[in-house]
Amino acid sequence: SPAVALICGLLITAMALVASWLSFLYAGLLFDPLAPIISGSITHFAATSFRILVIDRERREVRRAFGHYLSPSLLHRIEHNRDALRLGGDDRELTVMFVDVRSFTEISERLAPTDVVAFLNTLLDALSRHVVANEGTLDKFIGDSIMAFWNAPVDVADHATKAVRAALAMRETLTELNAGDAFGFGPGQEVGIGIGIHTGLACVGNMGAKTRFNYSAVGDAVNVAARIESCCKEVGFDILISDSTARLVQGMAVIEAGALPLKGKSSRTQILAVVGDERVAASAEFAALEVVHRQLTQALHSHSRNSRKLIATAKLRATQVIGGLAEFYQRISSRTDHFREAPDEVEKSAAD
Repeated sequence: SPAVALICGLLITAMALVASWLSFLYAGLLFDPLAPIISGSITHFAATSFRILVIDRERREVRRAFGHYLSPSLLHRIEHNRDALRLGGDDRELTVMFVDVRSFTEISERLAPTDVVAFLNTLLDALSRHVVANEGTLDKFIGDSIMAFWNAPVDVADHATKAVRAALAMRETLTELNAGDAFGFGPGQEVGIGIGIHTGLACVGNMGAKTRFNYSAVGDAVNVAARIESCCKEVGFDILISDSTARLVQGMAVIEAGALPLKGKSSRTQILAVVGDERVAASAEFAALEVVHRQLTQALHSHSRNSRKLIATAKLRATQVIGGLAEFYQRISSRTDHFREAPDEVEKSAAD
């Protein structure tokens, strides 16, 4: 290294000066050490400059390349902590997000493989930027899906809110891409996505083999987030969050989407739909929709005959807030059981 080379150079210089002085003092011989010292110094600084300009530049290029796969916070953690590159993990409260492309099989069937890759690169690049912009960590790309999480490897304040903001930004970006025909599918051929978000305890760390591993998260929180994302098709809405995430999100426009049975879960999970941000939540249109929606959920819970009329009213109110809610209310009539207590939950409430 340059530091070791400098120390060695200084020692050789000192030895040359001492040897020259002793030779003149005891043997009467004059050896001029100036020329070799100057030539050695020139060689040392030339080699050091070459190392900084060439070798360190290559190191920066490698770091920049890995920056496409790892979040900046994770890179910083690895650089300053040698123990970061070890197998194992820590239990942390994470907000986990899954993003999936709707009808991807149909899209891939009518496109050539190279066109499928170009489509995915365009879409996933545009969406994943919002994860990093909101202090999230991109875990992996799974085909047409994105997995990301917040609050690891470093603490992130208001991580649930930032995850929801990233989801809303993805919705807006996708709308712009569809409007500009960024995928080249032609007018009327729009791409849709589903986003599921859940906050809970998970184990996050380096996982895999000792010679090849990934920084990832595993646990029930990850499974729940993936299951919530898969419910977007059934619910008919693009952004769904769990009640644990909703309790941490302040000021967002959210409405109840029912208690859905998730695969692998013994009890149903309360799901909410994210309509918009604080600006939407403060609007008069959403306030009116919220009142009607609350009446509708109460009617569905009590098996009221007034529910059909309230669904029609809610659909009318929804069009004034966001267009995507029309399908949401269209499907409520076929999943009224999601707004009613299951028999086991009724028994549990009575026991409590």
